[in-house]
Amino acid sequence: TTPEVQVNAHKDFIKYYLPCSDICRTNQDIVIVVEKYNIQGIVIGSDAVLQHSLFLSRISLTKKGIKIKDKPSPDLIFPNPFWGSFLPLLSKEIPVIIMSASSQNSNFRFIRGNLKKKMQVFLNRFQQITVRDSWTQMMVRYLTNGSIIPSITPDPVFSFNKNVSEQLSKEQIIKKFNLPKKYLLISFRTPNCVTKKWLNDLKTIAEKNNIYCVP
Repeated sequence: TTPEVQVNAHKDFIKYYLPCSDICRTNQDIVIVVEKYNIQGIVIGSDAVLQHSLFLSRISLTKKGIKIKDKPSPDLIFPNPFWGSFLPLLSKEIPVIIMSASSQNSNFRFIRGNLKKKMQVFLNRFQQITVRDSWTQMMVRYLTNGSIIPSITPDPVFSFNKNVSEQLSKEQIIKKFNLPKKYLLISFRTPNCVTKKWLNDLKTIAEKNNIYCVP
């Protein structure tokens, strides 16, 4: 269970730094909000916003025979607002980008024919696209026949070393900051959110597992 203090901190952060519009569930809802608040630009992402669940990916073989998974929710099937399906409905053109998107390992190589052409049209509407991993980069490159090769802007928390292996290797990081091979980065938004005892206990546990703590 999430501690109440964390829940309240999250609510306060949204209240002061991320004012929210009305909830949008359809393309038309988004158009209404864009016009209501005179929104001048839109960032889609980050996270798994470029997914498409193919029928083939929902088929699996079991001991009892062929099993077909239930049809996924609309946000996991192209087209949807994450892919910019609302853009043609806007009364005026505004810049829209996709930031640090992931396809969640969608099996894009099975996307062909008219579906692939339609996806290319949708992707070409964005002013810029960046992706979270090399798999999604290959997907966008494949769908656009190489006309769009997005930069990898990795998730700052998960799979950092893997996602940026082409730009910055783990060995380079270790050498630059004089770190051992096993290390743990520790960062807090405010200095007093945990006690000194808590930090010392964490350091002790890490050291027992041969892990160096980097504050």
